[in-house]
Amino acid sequence: MFNHAHSRLRNVIERAFGILKKRFPILQWGMPSYLLNHQVDIVIACCTLHNFIRRFSNDDIIFNEPDGDLPQDMDSFYHRGHPTLSEIEEQRNLRDSIAMQMWASQNGT
Repeated sequence: MFNHAHSRLRNVIERAFGILKKRFPILQWGMPSYLLNHQVDIVIACCTLHNFIRRFSNDDIIFNEPDGDLPQDMDSFYHRGHPTLSEIEEQRNLRDSIAMQMWASQNGT
């Protein structure tokens, strides 16, 4: 069960990186001539620009290609905004509960 969920999430993450690399080729081909702190700034700038385009562009060609589609539940998550404090606490509790169940299952208790 965990492996299946992990695999689905990994696919979403890999797809997201694929979209970023397609939109910003510098991310795909590398930046060895830049200082490390500049490389970090470039990645942050690319992500920021991507999010801006996603939010304000009705015709995002790269994202709307079949390979770039997010699963329906992830797309709604992407557009929902910041979580509330109670949602954060609820997710922490869920995470802790899952971790405890996995630990108990592994240790046979």
